[in-house]
Amino acid sequence: MLSDGSATVQITLNKKSVTPALSGTTTKEYDGTTNAPNGLTLSLSGVVGNDSVTVQATGITYNDASVGTGKTITATGITLGGGHAAYYTLSNTTATATGSITRASQKAPETAPRLSRRNNTTIVLRSVGKSPDTGAGVEYGISYDGGKTWHWQDSRTFDDLKANTTYHFALRYEQTEVYEASGISEIVSIKTNKTADFNPWTGDNIRMVVTVMLLSLAALAAIAIWRIVKRKKK
Repeated sequence: MLSDGSATVQITLNKKSVTPALSGTTTKEYDGTTNAPNGLTLSLSGVVGNDSVTVQATGITYNDASVGTGKTITATGITLGGGHAAYYTLSNTTATATGSITRASQKAPETAPRLSRRNNTTIVLRSVGKSPDTGAGVEYGISYDGGKTWHWQDSRTFDDLKANTTYHFALRYEQTEVYEASGISEIVSIKTNKTADFNPWTGDNIRMVVTVMLLSLAALAAIAIWRIVKRKKK
């Protein structure tokens, strides 16, 4: 039984546990670093009412810098701040999220396709070097429908074309492990010749030239023999 007077009661106030978490943007374009994407934030759950409690981390990074999905993003060195931080404790000093790094974009070639040579069925473009920014190789494109759809290849030679027909050509830098294929260059129109250019040193043409030369030599030899025989008869 208590008598009139005062009593002292000791109350232990335990710190409330709060949980840090990453939220927001978890995807970025490749930039060669493990830095977290802009828009990824660190937040707390479990804060009471309007208590002033903030959270910060010494670093937020991907587990590696390569392109891919299912990557781990980790916030480390998490600490609390704010006017009521003394009343709270962290459940963990790290927080993780799953993110991805996509291929980065690259600028289109500044050079337009230029003609090297052509005949009635083939168009050959001039060679173009790699991207000065990314090192990506160039691809040569042809359109058969006025630029609506494109067909890309590593070779600058386009065969099996129709004679006296206009085709559209463009360049782009190829897709790589870390870069998307670029946009296309300026488009140029090139027309095949009406008839074939005769090149005596290719394919069937060289066989025909050799045959003509052999026949000519045979004819000259026959004439020479005929003259020799004719002189002897005299």
